[in-house]
Amino acid sequence: MPRSKEIRAAVYHRAAHEPVTALYCRSAIQDSVAIEKQKNRLACYSEENGYTNISWYIDDGESGLTLDRPAMKRLIDDIHSGEIKTVIVTKSDRIARGMDAMCEWIMLLKGLDVQCTSVFTGKDGLSNEFAFWLQSFRYVYPEIYAAEKRRDSNRLNH
Repeated sequence: MPRSKEIRAAVYHRAAHEPVTALYCRSAIQDSVAIEKQKNRLACYSEENGYTNISWYIDDGESGLTLDRPAMKRLIDDIHSGEIKTVIVTKSDRIARGMDAMCEWIMLLKGLDVQCTSVFTGKDGLSNEFAFWLQSFRYVYPEIYAAEKRRDSNRLNH
């Protein structure tokens, strides 16, 4: 009886990686009630709009004048790693209250093509808020504003 040939097979399976949607809450003073209200609003908004793969980032008792906050640093690391493509907040001042921090946030979003949405103003409303901030920077940070205009112009020409 002839010997059967041994056949080896390898099976490769890759699950598509769905980007995570970050839900970010912040309160300047430790205030569990304020954080819970934000979490409830964000959870409802996420569910109503079909966001299922979510991760929470919560800074309770952290100033909005800088992005140097524990959960915000973790969020920024996750954005840089490509894991996060959408950030949802209740309103823009949860991200930042100072011009330096807001400028840093806007540049991060623009550079990595990450969307930021506000429960109260929606994606377009928040984009308009950020556009207002960026327009304000043209007087305070003219070199950053000029660099952004050049980068946008180059992107359109290519």
